[in-house]
Amino acid sequence: RTQHASGAPPEPLTLPECNGFLRKCLYAAIEHAHPPAAHKWLVTESLEGEGGGNKAVRLRVRPAEEAAAEPFSPAMHAEAQVAEKLSKLRESEGFLRVWRALVAAKVPVLVHNGLFDLLFLHDALIGPLPAPCTQFKAAVHAALPEVWDTKLLADQSGAYSDTALK
Repeated sequence: RTQHASGAPPEPLTLPECNGFLRKCLYAAIEHAHPPAAHKWLVTESLEGEGGGNKAVRLRVRPAEEAAAEPFSPAMHAEAQVAEKLSKLRESEGFLRVWRALVAAKVPVLVHNGLFDLLFLHDALIGPLPAPCTQFKAAVHAALPEVWDTKLLADQSGAYSDTALK
């Protein structure tokens, strides 16, 4: 832990803006380089980048009174990390929660020219697309037993000459 001769902590170090992957690598490198006890003194913060784009990272040393006021143990640190990761995971679940609710409800699903949508959803939420089409159809049918495609219905009825969405 470094301090100026005056006893004041050093100025925060703001690193350049970086994408999420590089920021995650930076946090991992900091975790690896500093033992858990150092986290009582070292604080990492994400800062919004210019125009709301990539974020910058600021490292700062906590003032002694702030660090002393917060009890620290490696177990507490690990618990806090797990809680933070679970929170971030829940935030990033997004559409997966909707998908699970839709699959659990077993309600009919209505699409318009939805083959590519179903291919994307399978790849993103169920798993990699299988080579044979029959396996894809079986997996989609297992998740969504009833899928209606309005474009296919309109084409097959012959009542409509143009079935494109406008």
